[in-house]
Amino acid sequence: MLWACIHLPLLPLEVLQHQCQQAPLAIEQTHRNRRYVAYANQSALDCGIQTGTSIATARCLNNRLKVQQRNLELEQQGLEHIATLGYGFTPTVSIQQPNQVLLEIESCLRLFNGLDELNRKLRHALGQTPYFTCVVYYPTAAGAMLLAKATRGEQPGNAPLDSSHLRQAPLDYLNVSADTINRLKSMGFTLAGELFDLPKDALGKRFGIAFVDYLQQLIGKQPESLPIFKLPALFDRRIDFIEELTHTESLLFPTKRLINYLQHYLVARQLSVRSFELTLYQRFKHTQSLVIQLTKPAHKAQHLLTLVQYQLAKIQLTQPVTGIRIKAEWFSPLTVYHQDLFAQAKIQQNPYQLIDTLTARLGKERVQGLAIAEDHRPEKAWQSRSPGSGNNFGNGNNSNRGSTIKYPADSRPLWLLQHPQPLSSERLQLLKGPERIETGWWDHNPVHRDYYVALHPNGSLLWVFKDLQQTSRWFLHGLFS
Repeated sequence: MLWACIHLPLLPLEVLQHQCQQAPLAIEQTHRNRRYVAYANQSALDCGIQTGTSIATARCLNNRLKVQQRNLELEQQGLEHIATLGYGFTPTVSIQQPNQVLLEIESCLRLFNGLDELNRKLRHALGQTPYFTCVVYYPTAAGAMLLAKATRGEQPGNAPLDSSHLRQAPLDYLNVSADTINRLKSMGFTLAGELFDLPKDALGKRFGIAFVDYLQQLIGKQPESLPIFKLPALFDRRIDFIEELTHTESLLFPTKRLINYLQHYLVARQLSVRSFELTLYQRFKHTQSLVIQLTKPAHKAQHLLTLVQYQLAKIQLTQPVTGIRIKAEWFSPLTVYHQDLFAQAKIQQNPYQLIDTLTARLGKERVQGLAIAEDHRPEKAWQSRSPGSGNNFGNGNNSNRGSTIKYPADSRPLWLLQHPQPLSSERLQLLKGPERIETGWWDHNPVHRDYYVALHPNGSLLWVFKDLQQTSRWFLHGLFS
């Protein structure tokens, strides 16, 4: 078996870094009533603040330093984000607290044409996340976790590490208690390999059977039981800010981050989202919500972010924003359209994406589609409808594509006047007709008409009718292109 361990050494800092932008930030920990810096971003390091520096000293070095406690909830969300991304490579994913994700990849190597290609795609996907990651490959899960911490992902090439690397791993990275490590060091041990040669019975008496089992799992002589990560049934992610945001433009960066999380979730579950809700959490517990409806389900982050951007541009913030949240619970199966192998490549926008963009910019009430109604009267043979729903015009294929015809198909013009206009027939040349329409008696609005395709002296084609109810008066009802 072969495992990939994704190690996130700076996760506690990175889940809070986006909230402070470029401001100096430190994550504090407390040990024996002493508060010290456990993690510091680059701005803080440039000020001379190092890991282990006391909080009091760090504040003296930079009075603008922001000090935060670890946010375990955000760290868990970060691990779930990486685990969701891992579903694109293998169905066996396990989250290992506090900062590692395991992927069983041996069963998927053939799918990716070998480890080199899988490693390239995995590292590319991880590079799109806001986290610094280290990836190590090893035949056992416990060994991969140990080596990921010990080597920080620095391994020669893409080949899995072997037992010699495991034997050279320092004791400090063993997944055991600090007391156990101190006892081992006091006995003169410094490397993990030195423990593999000791009698199991003697180790069990001194350190317990669980410690012996762990050593056996490292070298693959003991089966490992790992919790398997399962994707939730709905998507619900939130980001809280350290500093309040007062402009909608400043919301785009954290929103993009949440949208990317949503895309990874959708791809992992092979779904498209039909709608989602963006909630802005504001001062004094106020909220503003935006519901993004899509004409057709989609999963591409760029398209979803564009719709959110247009929606945000139209609102006025009533209060400064302290956090944002995206929730999605309405999904459809992911549909992938394949192009003809020999067709010429064309760069064109999906028509439904265009409709979504227009709706986001102009408003839902200003973008309507046309649908066929079951009525022979031309003015009642269509109705407005939400784009993409039902039997809209343009959804079917045109069977006359490529053919040449003298008159428009079925003698129906594209441009229909809102109300028929009286017309003199003296100068018209009737080309086609009559087509009699007598209907509408059931709704007390009957019509009795003879329709013709007529040529006007100026060369335009008209759709005219003779009203048989009004002493054969002529009316203009539509124009052909």
